[in-house]
Amino acid sequence: MALRVSGSGSRGFPKRSFNVSGRTTLGSKGQLRLPDSSAWNTLVLRADATPHALLHNLLATELVHRAGDRLAVQPGTPMPLYLNGAFWGAYRAMPAKNEELLCKLSGAEKLDIVEGAEGRIVRGGRSHYEQAMALLERAAPLDSLAALIEVESLIELACFDLWTGRADADLNMRCYRPAQPGGRWRWVLYDMDLWAPPDDPSVERLCDGHFPSAPYLPQLLGHPELRPLLLARLSTLLATVFSEAQALPLADSLYRAHAVLLMSDHQRWKDAMEVPLPEETQAVIKEHITQRGEFLLRDLARYIGIRATEIRITAPSAHEGSMVLEGIVLTPGKHVLRTFEHVPLRWRAVPAEGMEFAGWKGIDATLPEVSVRAGTANQVQPLFRAEGRSGRNGLQQRLEDRLAVRVP
Repeated sequence: MALRVSGSGSRGFPKRSFNVSGRTTLGSKGQLRLPDSSAWNTLVLRADATPHALLHNLLATELVHRAGDRLAVQPGTPMPLYLNGAFWGAYRAMPAKNEELLCKLSGAEKLDIVEGAEGRIVRGGRSHYEQAMALLERAAPLDSLAALIEVESLIELACFDLWTGRADADLNMRCYRPAQPGGRWRWVLYDMDLWAPPDDPSVERLCDGHFPSAPYLPQLLGHPELRPLLLARLSTLLATVFSEAQALPLADSLYRAHAVLLMSDHQRWKDAMEVPLPEETQAVIKEHITQRGEFLLRDLARYIGIRATEIRITAPSAHEGSMVLEGIVLTPGKHVLRTFEHVPLRWRAVPAEGMEFAGWKGIDATLPEVSVRAGTANQVQPLFRAEGRSGRNGLQQRLEDRLAVRVP
């Protein structure tokens, strides 16, 4: 097995990351296994040496999964590292973000991989990437962009960088595509260490970079078709996976799962570098979750010159059905969706087994899938009823509407 120091800026810390490859003394390669039984030719032992880094990365990774995996992320397992019998701290063991991982995630046999603001070639060729960036720079029509880029992945990257306010978003950029006809660019989210304070005016800072600096915010906000998609997706994430109701319990769960290991890491490194106590890290993360959304909406509304507004939504109970916002299922109960005036929002009502869609309360629509412009509705609720009760006059029949199951 071969072990070498890895990382760039992190090399200046006493606690360093390592690359591990399964090489024997004879030079042959063997695979290394993670606790989830996955096997890899190369592993990274990530030091997470900056303050709060381990929980920042774990939380961001889980939020990507909960939001629908529109970005690629490295699976990582926190564990203690011992070197020559001495405890070396808390590390995350993970596959490298290289072709091996990205091929497994994409199902492709061969990839083009590009990283950094300068678009450095990691694997494959660059010409397709240059074509995609040229289209983005000149605000080409959405269908032309979508032929080369997974637009949902591009927008998701911007949403996560806006919410975290990540200080080094332009440096930590990697995207990839299957190197075959029809292969489209998709983004990797990694190194989510350096979150900004919750009241950081990140919008202007993220718009200051030279093209093509990730997360391409000036291009997204300046595009007539991409801007409403970005604003709708960000609003939905703030009301769902980024919200206090969902993100705080997740942060608490991650803290409880790793508090002992984090305390051991604190004791190991506190005299050599800045290592906050685990409870200090947890307090910082909870403050971010509770304050960031409201400040970000105000910051973005000011920058783009569009007023923020809100819509109150009552989502159904599980036995009635579900309500899907921009691909994310709302948890049952009452929600406040803070968004921007005139932005179209895509909603879908999905009946549970034995139930059928019965209409909408608060909007003039009869189909279960709708696009609603923010500012035209204040309170919205999908209605459902038992199957077979629609009657001959369909969904609009007043008598039948009384049979609709309403969410309390």
